[in-house]
Amino acid sequence: MSGNSVDFVDKMESRRFIKTHLPWHLLPEQLKNNPDTKIVYTMRNPKDQVVSFYHYGLLAHQINCSFDEFIEVFLENKMVYGSSSKHMLEFYNRRNEPNVLVVKYEDMKRDLPTIIQKCADHLEINRKLTREDIDNLCDHVKFEKMEKNTSVNLETILFADPIVKEKTDHEMYNKVKFIRKGQVGDWQNYFSPETNNK
Repeated sequence: MSGNSVDFVDKMESRRFIKTHLPWHLLPEQLKNNPDTKIVYTMRNPKDQVVSFYHYGLLAHQINCSFDEFIEVFLENKMVYGSSSKHMLEFYNRRNEPNVLVVKYEDMKRDLPTIIQKCADHLEINRKLTREDIDNLCDHVKFEKMEKNTSVNLETILFADPIVKEKTDHEMYNKVKFIRKGQVGDWQNYFSPETNNK
């Protein structure tokens, strides 16, 4: 896709599925206030989120700092995308609105078939999902498959950028991947007791 993404989406025929990182307050009013518009918001434990974001920054933005330095920036709400806590709370506080479904990453890891069915119900998918449909979806989004899927893992995008390609060899990419671990609780491998207390 080239050009203005807003124009591109505006010209799409309904039913449209749009992924965005925008916070609630930047979403268009006709999206937020339309009961026919369905929002699925995915949130994650902020401790795991910051570890993931740190590794993403190493790979995609070639940040040059330690995890401890990065966590200070995160705690001071000076991240590029603003405060992740504020971002999550804007949606979480609307979790009981009929057009908003809040999904936790940890719940997806624990019981993906149930979450798939909840999303299908929320999105009012026109046909009933069979057990085979759900099993196929679960298989399709397995970590190992997402890790190798070039439309998801950003490898083709990141290594198409000459600056990234020059600064990042494939050995580095194998250490710092966009689809890295996908584990719940990995923050425990990075946080000191002092950081955890903060």
